[in-house]
Amino acid sequence: MVKKKELLIEITNKCPLNCVFCSSHSNLRKNSFINKKTIKKILLDAKRLRIEKIQLSGGEPFQHPDIDELIGFILDKNFELEIYTCGSVFSNGNYQSIPEDILNKYRNSPNLTLRFNFQTIDKEVYGLLTQSNFALENVINSIKSVEKFKIKTEVHIIPTNLNISQLDETIDFLLNELKVTHIKILRLIFHGRAKEHSKDLIFDEKALYQNILRLKQKYSNNKVEIGTAFSILSNSCIDCQAIISKYMITTDLKLFPCTAFKNRTNCYVKIDKQNSLKKIISHKRINRKIQRFNENLDCSYCLNSIDCVEICPIQKLICKNIIKRDLTNHLFQSKVVQLNKEV
Repeated sequence: MVKKKELLIEITNKCPLNCVFCSSHSNLRKNSFINKKTIKKILLDAKRLRIEKIQLSGGEPFQHPDIDELIGFILDKNFELEIYTCGSVFSNGNYQSIPEDILNKYRNSPNLTLRFNFQTIDKEVYGLLTQSNFALENVINSIKSVEKFKIKTEVHIIPTNLNISQLDETIDFLLNELKVTHIKILRLIFHGRAKEHSKDLIFDEKALYQNILRLKQKYSNNKVEIGTAFSILSNSCIDCQAIISKYMITTDLKLFPCTAFKNRTNCYVKIDKQNSLKKIISHKRINRKIQRFNENLDCSYCLNSIDCVEICPIQKLICKNIIKRDLTNHLFQSKVVQLNKEV
């Protein structure tokens, strides 16, 4: 199946939360925004490149002063739009859920989806992960508002040592109480703030493997999708889509192959007056960056390359660059079992 080409844009690094796993180091003290003129120029280039899906991220996209206008512009250009949100905004000195006046404008929009960061139903753990005491209540209220206005709703969960024991309860709450139609389980990358908090977030490899495998067996990928970075444990696409169908842009206008690469200093091309999005992609400049990255990737740290089952190049890299337990051995064992069954 050919995947739709998608472009993720981090339109701001400002966010009311201070999540310990945030790859962008976002929080309320940050104040960078891509101006709407630049975003619109990027979007017009994306249309010429036949990119079909736009993803707005941050930081918190709803903190951008022009978010309402940008949503309208993107939908008017017939893109599919996905907005990644924590479900909270800081406005007029208060932490609150997403304003309903904005949501109401886009009720029943067939091409709009809001993807919520929802890590656990446990309030205490939610507070530890987001370093806030308001996030859980706000995200629940925001999801209810989005449902009320008939806007498609999805949720992302990143299993860590802090929330893995509540996975079942959290998924049950999302599916049955909040009526969320799709949940995606993402694999934690120890970069950004997650690297700083790795001692708190690092998981027991056996527990993570067993939980992911159980979810895969229990739910269809229409309800609970296991992300590509989980390699052969994934129930969705099991091929790296960086520069094939995925691109991402940070708030400082760096174009990366995908979000996993965003903290690598040798894997981006800067968008500026001389280098537009269209020019960079058309001339395959970003392709050469990732090609060199893959050529320099030494996988001899854990398994012979012929047996390696990791898909994501960054997951391969951090296995050797960060001292941590990982799924690598369990994924390999799973491959062996799978091959034996086929024989």
